Amino acid sequence: MKKIIFALLAIVAFSSCQSLINDIDFMFKEKVILKGKISTSKNAKGMNKVGSDSAVYTLADAKKVMVFYGNQYVLVNIDDDGSFTGKVPIGNSTVVTFLTADNKFIGNLYTGGLNFLPLKGLDEDVSVIDFSTLTLENNRVFPANDPIGKTILLNDAELDFMKEIGKFYESMAKNIDMDNDGVPDLYKNITIFLSTNRGFDAGKFGVKGTKEAQITQEYNVPGCNSLLIEGYVDWFSEQIVGISNHASLTGPEANPYSDIVNTYAQQNFPDDEKDKESFGITFVRQENNKYFENGRYTFHIDNQNFSFDYYFNLNMKDFWIYAVPTLNTDKNGFVTSVSIDYCMKDGRKVNPKKVMSSSISLLFGVKQYAKEMDVYDSWGSSNDPVMGEARLVEIVRRDILTSLSKSYDFNTIELPVPIKLTNIQDVQTTYLDMFGNSAANNWNY
Repeated sequence: MKKIIFALLAIVAFSSCQSLINDIDFMFKEKVILKGKISTSKNAKGMNKVGSDSAVYTLADAKKVMVFYGNQYVLVNIDDDGSFTGKVPIGNSTVVTFLTADNKFIGNLYTGGLNFLPLKGLDEDVSVIDFSTLTLENNRVFPANDPIGKTILLNDAELDFMKEIGKFYESMAKNIDMDNDGVPDLYKNITIFLSTNRGFDAGKFGVKGTKEAQITQEYNVPGCNSLLIEGYVDWFSEQIVGISNHASLTGPEANPYSDIVNTYAQQNFPDDEKDKESFGITFVRQENNKYFENGRYTFHIDNQNFSFDYYFNLNMKDFWIYAVPTLNTDKNGFVTSVSIDYCMKDGRKVNPKKVMSSSISLLFGVKQYAKEMDVYDSWGSSNDPVMGEARLVEIVRRDILTSLSKSYDFNTIELPVPIKLTNIQDVQTTYLDMFGNSAANNWNY
């Protein structure tokens, strides 16, 4: 039971200081221009049937390009000659979707076997990605100039990982009109972000020169799986802090759960930054180890209802990225730093810069808390650590949002104060994946 509590506290702690709502402007400083051109001829190759009336569209019907990055999106207009240009942030996954004038879906960009564009860990400085001419086949839009394998280089493991989690966007792309009034929420300053916080026992941590880290051969999820809903609150009827406390979630429509609870809600109304007024709500299922499975859900807040499609990666056990820790000790047996490798369950290594949108954070479960550990963020059953008792201490890279550059070191974390190896019973590695979901790996001795 203790490990379950550790996982829950760690994920809540991480998400509270790593919220995409508050940090998005800092995380994505670098931009890249996406450009391309579609044919404006009604005889353009490719058609797509959509809607209950089986309307038939070609790319000539496209008037807008909707670009998702992480769990946010922007809209770009297509010029009369069929060309479009838009700036998007480097540092996350991006999906490029083509819409009609009245926001009907036509198709989305398909590159390298992916339904999204991984603008992560680019191997060289890239300021422009020019798709050249675009063609439509069913609901896939193919560029004449495919950047995968040219501008964006991926190994087989990274490509396999991205093909699986690309299903996330198949549901997210449907969520541009959550209040179901026919107008994209972006046009009305209603912005709601969805992300998942989850974690599980990953295996045993390593100690350099003593034992190698080991990924568990069993798939076990004893921790926390929660759905985080965030947004700005300028569309609330009243600026009352208690509104989020009473928010609820129902679904999925096909088989509604009876055990969804609002476990954590916060609202922020800064007087000097009106555009930063926001809320964040964490929903969990009371029955342990239960996920929010695929389906359509309804979010109830401030006497308003918002519907959205949600996809949970049921194959996460095979496509989860493990952040594998090895503890480095000095001659006195104190841990001074932690080395981290990133790989899939089968051991294939991946580049963290290509699959993550944030830095790595460490959480130690110590048997006895000591005064010198006050330099750490301490998490546990109370806010005031008790000397000599078991405790959670966290290392958060506080400078991550201003230093996420190509020189950022994902593989080594120095401890501000060494911790005795024999005092450590658990280690958790936590990061935000390329879609903004919090992922926690629990490692024991």
